[in-house]
Parts: sequence; C-alpha cells; structure tokens
Amino acid sequence: MNFSYEQLLDDHNPLDFVEELANHKSWYFKRLDNNTMTLQLAGQRSKFDINLSWNDEFCALKFNCLMDMKINDASRDVVADFLLQTNEDLFLGHFIIDTPTSRPSFRYTMMLEHIPSAVSIEMISDVVETAVLECDRFYNTFKMLSNGSIHSHELLSAAMMETLGEA
Repeated sequence: MNFSYEQLLDDHNPLDFVEELANHKSWYFKRLDNNTMTLQLAGQRSKFDINLSWNDEFCALKFNCLMDMKINDASRDVVADFLLQTNEDLFLGHFIIDTPTSRPSFRYTMMLEHIPSAVSIEMISDVVETAVLECDRFYNTFKMLSNGSIHSHELLSAAMMETLGEA
C-alpha cells in the first residue's frame, strides 16, 4: 500500500483501519456501530455488500460478502450440492446461503490477536479483494441457481465445468 498507518495498541479495533482503507480506496462504507460496518464494492459482474463484524472476545474479524440475488427454497437441494462441491475446492473462506436474507454469501473470519496493526490492514485488504474475486468467479452459477435455470444435478454439473476464456 502507498500510505502508512500509525502503530497502535494491539487491542485496537481493526474497523478503524478499515475505515481508513475504505477512504483511501474510495470504497463506499458505513460504520453501523463500534464493531460493525458495511462496504459496497463493485466486482466484474455486480456490486457486492460486505459486512464486517469485530469480536473483541476472540480478537476476530468476520467478513460476509453478499451477492445481489436470493435463492428460493425450491432449489435448495441443488444449491446445497453446489456449495459442497465449491467449498471443497476453496482454499480461503467458504460460501453459504445467508439464512436471514436467502442471499449467497462468501464468508471468512480472521483471528488478529497476535498480528501487528500494520500487518493486519494488509491482510484485511487482501481478504476483501479475495471475497470480491470469489463472488465474481461463481456469480453466474449462483445467478442461474437463483433464477431457476439450474434445477437439477445434471444441469449443475454442466454449469460447474471449468472453461477457458469468456464469451
């Protein structure tokens, strides 16, 4: 990064750093309270809502990157199979269907207790960017699942085939 952060106490809330990062990168953000904030970032296929939650007890920061669609109950079996297959191959984070909103979501939690503030902001930036990349990567399949285009395990297998390039 091209800007520096002051070294602060280890128990400093990382959301303060995320605010600075969001300002620097011109990300839209809203601080809801001391331990919660939202970001909105544009991916290649959509804008994504990222909810960040800080937990003092565990010194953990939870990321929840929500997509702009809802999964209906009728396709839950096929979606569950897709989540199992997709999450098995992910190295960082996992996808869920967010229960309150029925929206697909990429989630990740970072433990930050022993990580200096200057390092943690770089890691947070990386996780935010990874969340957007992973949501972009699987956006079309989630979209087809949400609109009913994929309603069987056979169609899911075809949609999940790795392809080269993009049409």
